[in-house]
Amino acid sequence: MPVMILTGMKRDLVRAAKELFDAGLVLPGEGNLSMRLPGEEAMIITPTGNRYRDLEPEDLAVIGFDGIVDVGRSGPRLPSSEYRIHAAVYRRRSRVEAVVHAHPPEAVAHAVLGWEIPVVAEEMAAFLGGPVPCAPYRRTGTEDLVEAVLGALGNGNAVLLANHGLLTCGRSLTDAEGVIIVVEKLAGIHRRVRSMSVDAIPTVPEADQRVLNAHFRERFATD
Repeated sequence: MPVMILTGMKRDLVRAAKELFDAGLVLPGEGNLSMRLPGEEAMIITPTGNRYRDLEPEDLAVIGFDGIVDVGRSGPRLPSSEYRIHAAVYRRRSRVEAVVHAHPPEAVAHAVLGWEIPVVAEEMAAFLGGPVPCAPYRRTGTEDLVEAVLGALGNGNAVLLANHGLLTCGRSLTDAEGVIIVVEKLAGIHRRVRSMSVDAIPTVPEADQRVLNAHFRERFATD
């Protein structure tokens, strides 16, 4: 890969990481972002112990899906310990070009309770493809967590990690980043609706979800 393209991708990843931090969706040391390297079984990923305010393109790591760091194209810092989940998603989904893991507070509240986020608004069917499931708790950094995440993700682009956070993927970094923002918004709406003590939470009718899902399949689906 030409150095200029790699450098541009690293800059894009740093920009997205700082945007998530500025939006309050991660704190220092939390979360990780990656981008697939075109034509390679490898990715660019943010370093472990990420310090978003100080993050620079030179800090990012290039690592193979097999876990081997490409020292010649990487910075001095170690890659995120969650690279296994990213690699598994890339291997499972050939159309995924970016994976983002963050800790948005509304979404994490759902993850702590093990709640999925139902289709409470049309945009979930159109942009997320359906409800956001919650993977069962498995300790961070383990293969058990990888298996739990892949099992719960299904055909969607977002999954909650019980007692942990939120993982999204997309055909582009912009898509994967945007899913984080949409999920956090809808998680907040779902929590507010539940607090209104209604007997049952109205969701978008399934027939309409199928119609709206056609937009998701055309524009955002990665399976």
